[in-house]
Amino acid sequence: MGGQPKDRHLFASAITPNGIVHHLTTVLDEVEFLYMVEGEPGSGKELIFTELAEYAYRSGLKVDVYHCAFDPAQVDLVVLPERRVAVINLFPELTFEPASLPRLKMCEKFDTNSCLETGKLSDYAEELAGAREIYKRCLDRALGHIKMAKQVHDEMERYYIEAMDFDGVEAKRREILARILAYAP
Repeated sequence: MGGQPKDRHLFASAITPNGIVHHLTTVLDEVEFLYMVEGEPGSGKELIFTELAEYAYRSGLKVDVYHCAFDPAQVDLVVLPERRVAVINLFPELTFEPASLPRLKMCEKFDTNSCLETGKLSDYAEELAGAREIYKRCLDRALGHIKMAKQVHDEMERYYIEAMDFDGVEAKRREILARILAYAP
């Protein structure tokens, strides 16, 4: 520890017309030690990711922080590339097999629900189940709307694609890039 800290803030997943898509096998390709955290919202797992990323940065490590595609204020994955360590949030929509990581030496799962007072939560079991169902229905509906929007976009694109001057756009891109680079020291 004690090196020059560096953090990058990225996304490893996205909500797309094809559903929730992630590139975890690429992002975690070099990882040897993987810690998976699961638990209900409010069980403390959100704090683990934020605190871990901040602590690693303050300790002088390079930190790759991957934000939640659904709520970018939340962190779903922290990777410490120099240490080949990652901590990932397991959530119901995540389809990921740690066995797909070629360099993985150790994988451990933590359940933050064990930190909750289950007796108190059982009083709200019906409300919690209802909230999960509403969330799932809303997510499915949102994914349906995104898919419809993509279909409409593709249909509209068919009308104007012939009028596009892709060579002209590329020439303008190069011109703007050259102007920007001319200002660089």
